[in-house]
Amino acid sequence: MKALKYLTITLAIVAVLAGVGWYLRDTLIQRVSKPILADYDVEVVDVSLDALGTNNASIGYLELVHDKGTTIVIEGLTLPVRTTEGASSLYTAEKVSIVTTARDDGAPFEMARLIDQFLSLTDTLPGTEIHIEEFSLAPYPVVHDLSWTLSDTEQNINGTVESLAASAMTSRIDASTYSISFFLPDPTTARDEQISGRLQQDDGGISIVGDSALDLPGWQTITKLVGIVPAEIEIRSGTAGLQYELSIPYDTTQSPSIDAALTPTSPLHIAYSGESGDPTDLSVDQGSAVEIAATFPEVEWSLQQAEASITVTNGEWHDIPMTVNAVSCQTGPVCSMNANILWNDADMPIGTAEKIEVISALDLSFSDDGVRVNVRPDATLELTGFSSSTNSVALIEAHMISAGTMQYTDDGWEFSADSIDARTESLSSADDAYLTAPVFLENVSASERDRVISVKAGVFVPSSQFSLNELIVATPGIKGSVSLRDSDIVFDFETVGLLENGTIKGKYDLDSGIGEIAIAESALSFDGTPLSNRVVPWGNDWDISAGNAALDMQASWSPTDSGLAINASSTLGIENLSGFYTDTAFAGLSTEIEFEYDDNDGFIVQPTSIKVALIDMGLAIENLTADVTLDANELAVEVENLQMTAFN
Repeated sequence: MKALKYLTITLAIVAVLAGVGWYLRDTLIQRVSKPILADYDVEVVDVSLDALGTNNASIGYLELVHDKGTTIVIEGLTLPVRTTEGASSLYTAEKVSIVTTARDDGAPFEMARLIDQFLSLTDTLPGTEIHIEEFSLAPYPVVHDLSWTLSDTEQNINGTVESLAASAMTSRIDASTYSISFFLPDPTTARDEQISGRLQQDDGGISIVGDSALDLPGWQTITKLVGIVPAEIEIRSGTAGLQYELSIPYDTTQSPSIDAALTPTSPLHIAYSGESGDPTDLSVDQGSAVEIAATFPEVEWSLQQAEASITVTNGEWHDIPMTVNAVSCQTGPVCSMNANILWNDADMPIGTAEKIEVISALDLSFSDDGVRVNVRPDATLELTGFSSSTNSVALIEAHMISAGTMQYTDDGWEFSADSIDARTESLSSADDAYLTAPVFLENVSASERDRVISVKAGVFVPSSQFSLNELIVATPGIKGSVSLRDSDIVFDFETVGLLENGTIKGKYDLDSGIGEIAIAESALSFDGTPLSNRVVPWGNDWDISAGNAALDMQASWSPTDSGLAINASSTLGIENLSGFYTDTAFAGLSTEIEFEYDDNDGFIVQPTSIKVALIDMGLAIENLTADVTLDANELAVEVENLQMTAFN
């Protein structure tokens, strides 16, 4: 509206100059025009007359100053000196530049009065044509090839903004009623897109009411210019009905405002893309009406939508179904919403899943650098029945304890969160071997750059369960860190809840299924928790009820056609074990066993010595010592140098 204001003032100034055309002199222009321009609070401060002809005059430079400090500069102005009766008066200018000053006097912007002045130009300047090659009013976009034509009932304005040709027309119906239309060419349909309305003047102000059908791609340039749609978003298809009411009061203490409803009439297809990376395609398949409100002259707008159903595609991720509700956006743009993904039979680049469900409240902000998404606390993820070529998991549940932040830029994306609680059920990289555990993550960071995903997190697992065939083994907890780069996982943990907490280090390749692990200086106590309580179902005729076991182990594995190829070496230190075998009890069993395992030779156990303080099989045997060689593959043992005490 500022552009309209100063165009109106400029037109009045040019008309004054035409009225004194026969007296054109640099000094006379200022002297004659000053009292006439007083109503517009504008003064001519500099003028340069290039030529004065019979029918027109050329002014190379004209500078005017509004009493509030606004400067208007007109270059290359040509205006008629005398006009043939019935002919149009043509005014042309090469360039019009308007520089406004910051207003700190609190003076209101009289938009209604300005529109009244604009509408009255058909009475004061009928038959006038104005052509301006370049019109600029910072910070608004430059208008090129501006053409303004006035008759006694109509005004037509045409121009090009950011390579977008646009036009507007007003037509008087009666003394206080006008029809108005705004046109944009739509190259996809070879016709003009149009927003129309009816303008009504009354004692309270001006109102404009309209109802139009929109083909949305044709309007995206305008929505980007006013900041409703970010520059990175492309509207590819979609139609909607627009109902709006614009209120402009004469009372300058009240702000002009507009209320509009945009009701989808066909699916809306849009794409978001930065300078690099795959674009994100969104199809809004169903949606309620979008309610838009705005105030002027400083454009502040808001947008509300009750709900919408969206399909999202990004790179190799196709057709992800999403619903959003309670959508609220405002100037920035910044938005908030509740989002829900419910994806059944999900086919993903990393595998398939029976179901993926994500529920989250989101805050989005758009800037020149990209998009920032704040995930509010209490967001949840549930993944059921996931499987890939090398891994499977029955269930993953995750719950955001802290807020999380997702940032999309031209370089890629990154995510961070202080705290996430999760649970995995039946995580497996081999048939009949599964891990189930609660997982607490801290200081989580993830990113994708150049199609490479990187993840880092602190991990705490208080306890876990390992399933092998039909056995369930209670395994110790861990704490430490894990990182992922591309498909390589690297972990560095300390054990939790053992007699002596050791370290667990290793790495695993998600693509190949190849991994390795090293366990050091870990010791488990059976005091108060027998082995039969750690392995379910037990079903054996022996048990260990007391004592300690320490394990050092290095192992590696890789997938084969029949399962996993495993290589391992280990040292198992046993101290003061107590337990029973059928009717025989034992106590104080101590030994150290070193063994290796591979798929070809099975278990290879090094010879060792054994000590047992007591064996009670109805007859007490004490202080047993022996050298033993175990054949774990044949379940056989060879004993030498056996010594014991019986009957004292």
